[in-house]
Amino acid sequence: MKMCSLHFNKGLTRQRGRILNLHKSFLLVQWVYQNLI
Repeated sequence: MKMCSLHFNKGLTRQRGRILNLHKSFLLVQWVYQNLI
């Protein structure tokens, strides 16, 4: 049971990291777009 919850938490943090990376890249694209205009 403990191993299962640990595995689940690891998957959750990985997903959160992926979402954070997406958000960062989105902000970067927005910044570049604003500078071009």
